[in-house]
Amino acid sequence: MKALVIAVLAIGLAAGAADAAGEKEASKAHTLDPIIVTASRAEEDTLAYPGSATALQSSKSVDVIDRRQIELSGAQTVPELLRGQPGLDVRDYLGNGKRVQVDLRGFGETAVSNTLVLIDGRRTNLIDMSGVDWAQINIDAVERIEILRGPQTVLYGDNAVGGVINIITKRGKGVKPEIGLKYETGSYRYNSYGVNAAGGTELMDYFFNFTTSKTDGFRWNNDLENIDLNATLTMRPASYLDLKTDAGLHRDWYGMPGAVTDVQIDRDGIRAVDDPNNRSKTEDMYLMPGFNLHYATDWGSCSFAADFPLRDRRTAGLNNFGYWNEIDNHITTFGVTPRAIVEFPVFEMKNRLTAGVDCYRYTDKISSSNWINALITGDGWRKDRIVITEETTGFYVTDTLSITPRLTANGGARAEWANYKFDQQAIAQSVNNKRLFAYAFDGGINYKYNDTSAVYGNVARGFRLPAVDEWYQTFMVTPWGNVNGGLNTDLDTQESMNYEVGVRDHTLKWLKVNADYYFLDTRHELTYDPINFVNAVYDRTMRHGLELEMHVLPAKDLDIYANYTYEKAFFVGSHFAGNTVPLAPRHKLTWGIIYTFMDCVDLHYIFRFVGPRYFISDPLNQFRQMKQYITNDIKLAYRKHGLEIYGALNNIFGFEYSEIGSWGQYYPANGRNFVIGAKYKF
Repeated sequence: MKALVIAVLAIGLAAGAADAAGEKEASKAHTLDPIIVTASRAEEDTLAYPGSATALQSSKSVDVIDRRQIELSGAQTVPELLRGQPGLDVRDYLGNGKRVQVDLRGFGETAVSNTLVLIDGRRTNLIDMSGVDWAQINIDAVERIEILRGPQTVLYGDNAVGGVINIITKRGKGVKPEIGLKYETGSYRYNSYGVNAAGGTELMDYFFNFTTSKTDGFRWNNDLENIDLNATLTMRPASYLDLKTDAGLHRDWYGMPGAVTDVQIDRDGIRAVDDPNNRSKTEDMYLMPGFNLHYATDWGSCSFAADFPLRDRRTAGLNNFGYWNEIDNHITTFGVTPRAIVEFPVFEMKNRLTAGVDCYRYTDKISSSNWINALITGDGWRKDRIVITEETTGFYVTDTLSITPRLTANGGARAEWANYKFDQQAIAQSVNNKRLFAYAFDGGINYKYNDTSAVYGNVARGFRLPAVDEWYQTFMVTPWGNVNGGLNTDLDTQESMNYEVGVRDHTLKWLKVNADYYFLDTRHELTYDPINFVNAVYDRTMRHGLELEMHVLPAKDLDIYANYTYEKAFFVGSHFAGNTVPLAPRHKLTWGIIYTFMDCVDLHYIFRFVGPRYFISDPLNQFRQMKQYITNDIKLAYRKHGLEIYGALNNIFGFEYSEIGSWGQYYPANGRNFVIGAKYKF
């Protein structure tokens, strides 16, 4: 296996990594509009097929959902759109899109820390385990979504072991000035209003979006109110210079119905609530200025770009876990991410070299109060306070070489240093420091056996750094009566090796097939130990799986599609050896039909199946499994002359199920529900 790693890496590092050449033009029978993806933090040409788009010259599993596919899906939120993608498992705690786990490749309860989500290249994963706030990603502002499966650590660093979801927002480029209005209503007293504006000239592009929404939610104490404002501005003072600024503001207020038992559901119904008073709120602001300097020379082309992401996020929550617990978090982020991309021939072979530095400084101020603190300190509701500072610096380089018009090789490496400072200000008063070093590499080859089809293989090493609330736990009382929590500096870096082969075939005009098989070997996996009630590292876990996707295109306006995911995630080392990783289903299946008639009406039917899986925090596999579930959705849309009228009926047969559960308790999912809406552009 080591020989395979060394061989593939040698090919990549000696030859290259980014924009593979390929033929200049596909055959006319398969010619489709090209789109752009950023799987290498640079632009690459791809061919767009119905249902998705695939980078034919990438040695990794890459899918792109463009704006047309987003519209055809009928999805109202980004997580809803992602549910139907192979290799992805989407789990909604609250049913309203606020707290969602998107799991790439079977990480279960730690998916939020192993799947990296970017917006225009900006990291949205927080340094704690709360995960991505999907409620503040407005689908109306999304131009396309790129799904990169498998470790992407070389290019993107921490959190990218399972893969990367890169959300590209609208920028107004090439758009005549326009204004759009939106109104939606639906089940559970859902109402949403929105307005956006976009436009572009040779000197400037802009996009502005404002949306507010409110719902009572399916369950009791399940309400959510959102206010979102985001804008992008790109200016081109010279042909070789782009200046951009992205900014946004998000606020929300919501109830937390919590997990309930079978007994509570039998007594109070599927809308049962754990506690009617659990509440939380969020305020999140970001700003990301940047520039891109690019020019062409006689020997090739060169560009230098940098972004400066800033973010300020505050959350406050009140929970009753048998005792009242108030938790406040204030996380600030500042980053500098310069990178250079150089394209030049190597012995008349096209070559692209990318190199860059990612520097981030995070500060998390954690404040919590509960009766355990009073028990320990004898000081009433004295708060447990700690300030954690994390500073990371990562250097990376990748290279892609088009050995022939059909054969591409790529490879790269990354080194990253992380420094932590733990300033405990209450309960225990002390200052501690921790340093970690991690590295990653990858290499792969891609061979196009015809103009629209390719086979590929790659090897990749990835890593994940501990989240701040893995380093530090609020004090608690275990079932054995012990007081537990505080700082745990025994954690280490999680390391993974991934081996993957795949095929993307569109040889036949009416059939598109994507398939890949992967084997992911993880050591020192960071997760929660429910036996000792502490965050810990597991000796070794393994995952392997098969991801299949097929589109049958019997007519121009008809797409019959299906995708199936098989994944087996299990423990190899420690006292959980042989057991299944919790919350990772073995089988997932989605199939559907998209039909467009009269060139203005889209009809979409979706069937989804998710197999049984174990509850969160059950690595011993002691509890029964959560039952499998099936949903059926139907969506209809009319689009003409700037007017769009649409509707959706979800979970048509009212199937009662839960996407997620913990310790034998359930978070019931939405029952039968509908959404109708209208949009108009002028």
